[in-house]
This record gives sequence, C-alpha cells and structure tokens, in this order.
Amino acid sequence: MSTTERVSTSSTGLISEAFGDEEGAAGQEHLVRPVPKELVHCWNARHVLPTAASREGDHLFSVAVRWPHSHQLYGPGTAAWCDPQLVGETLRQSGILLAHVGYGLPLGHQLLLQRMTYEVDELALLPVVGGTRLTLRASFHDVVQRGGVLRSASVTVTLHRGGVQVGTGAFDMQCVPPTVYARLRAAARKSDSPSLPVLPAAVPPAAVGRVQARDVMLAPGAPHTWVLRVERDHPVVYDHPLDHVSGMALMEAMCQAARLAVAMPSAAVPAMDATFVGYVEHDEPCLVTVGDAERIDADGFVVPVRVYQRGHEAARCRFSLRGPAA
Repeated sequence: MSTTERVSTSSTGLISEAFGDEEGAAGQEHLVRPVPKELVHCWNARHVLPTAASREGDHLFSVAVRWPHSHQLYGPGTAAWCDPQLVGETLRQSGILLAHVGYGLPLGHQLLLQRMTYEVDELALLPVVGGTRLTLRASFHDVVQRGGVLRSASVTVTLHRGGVQVGTGAFDMQCVPPTVYARLRAAARKSDSPSLPVLPAAVPPAAVGRVQARDVMLAPGAPHTWVLRVERDHPVVYDHPLDHVSGMALMEAMCQAARLAVAMPSAAVPAMDATFVGYVEHDEPCLVTVGDAERIDADGFVVPVRVYQRGHEAARCRFSLRGPAA
C-alpha cells in the first residue's frame, strides 16, 4: 500500500513556513494546524481527515481528526453509522502526517503500509451534523532511522471521541526514498506505459452496499472469486495518479467481496486485519477470493479475503462484519 506524492519541498520547511513552531498547552507541542493536503499525500483538500497534530512525548503524538458527515465513497451503504472503513484511511493519513511532522521525513518519500489492523465500537461512531470529531493517539516504536531519515516504524493507536476511547489500531510502515522506489517499481512493471484493459461490468452496486457503479470494485468471476475492477479516474481511491492499483482500492475491493460473500451489503466493519504483500498492476488480471466465513453470532461474521495477481498473493484481510443480511 503506497503513495506517490512527489513534492520536492522538505516537510520541515513546509511546516515552519506556514505555521511556525508553536507550543501547546499541558506540555504538548503543536506540530501543525491546519493540515496541508501535501502532508497526507492528497491532491484534493476535501479528502484530508486530520486537522492538527501535536507531540505528547518521545515517540508519542496526538492527531485531531474530522470525518465528514457525507463521504464521497465511505458511508452511503450504511444507514445507521459512519462506515468504520474510515478508520483505515484515518490511520493511513495519520501515519503519513506524523512521519513528516514528527520525524521530518522529506516529501517525495513513499510510505508503504505493510500491515494494518483496527477494532472499533461502531455504535460509538454514529454520525452527527457537521461531521464526526475524533482524537487519534499514536505511539511509535521499533523506529529505524538512517542518516537522520525515518526508514520504518510500528505504530499503535487509540481512537477517542468526546474523551472516551472508541477504538484501537496498529500499523507497520516503511519509508522509501524516491530513487529506491523507482527501482522497485521498474522491476515490478512489465512496461513503462502499460495498456489499460477495458473494465468488465460491475456487480450490482446494491449488492456491495454502494450506490454508483463507479464505486464498485468487483466484476463477476468464478465461485467465491471476483475480478478486480477500478476506474483509474475514481475521485477517491485515485485522489492522485498512481502507477499501480491503490491500497484504498484493494481495501474497498476486499471489503466488498466480504460483504457480497455473506449477503450483508450494508454491514459495518468494526474490525479488520490486513496485510499488503506486493503491488497490484493495472494491466494484468487480479482476482479477489473469499474463504470460508465464520459466523460469530446472529448478526456477525468473520470473513477472510485474499487478492492474487500473476499467481501470487498481493494482499489479504480478515473482516469482522456486523449488521442485517440483505
């Protein structure tokens, strides 16, 4: 799971130029407020979820987050609560932000999320008019720096709303310099200018809890298997151009497959555990497969999903789903 932001300005320079070094109350050091879109590798400011970041101690940080009342992708299929998949995107953006403002990672480096897990109280995330405001507290450990530049870290987080903890999460990330990233991608791609296949017809949007066909990431395939389909100009999962299938698209495709497999299109996702093994290319078929679902109670399942390309596993995830059946 990676980003391709290539702004050459250093993150430290961007922060000091726009916001200065401001000390916060109770010993907190304000790192950035508000959050420029460049610091979470977004091109569209509407997609930025963090609103501020502070340092609370050595390798300890807090991030203020606002979820919009109506998201362009996440949320339309869930009638009662914010789609907790927003937690995954919140973790991703917060990790990128803190790498830049907390450790001075230069813009232009790629951040690869290798594993991400979370568990939330979905009923504590009921949306309100004006958006849902949260605080993410992050603890970095196993931090590796070379030449003063962050190279990798593991991060554990707690998520709070109104002073009450409503979730936990964790992720592992690697920070890759531009030259190394270019070599990695050159070795993986078959062509610098791959021809893009015509997208196959999508499964019905209502079957996966979506409204518009462009938001459907699956096409029919074999039993328990679907073909990945992603529109390259999708306004959310391709906020900016990428030379590979975005991690957001893979997460959405796997979640849709899990919902489809157990006929729960509007299920909430209170927990998930995802691992990203390699890049998925645009110009080759990619399959999304679902294993045996485990019923945990009358309203819930745990569903394992895997993504394959070129005969190799590219990603996998176990989703906890809760909600009514179709």
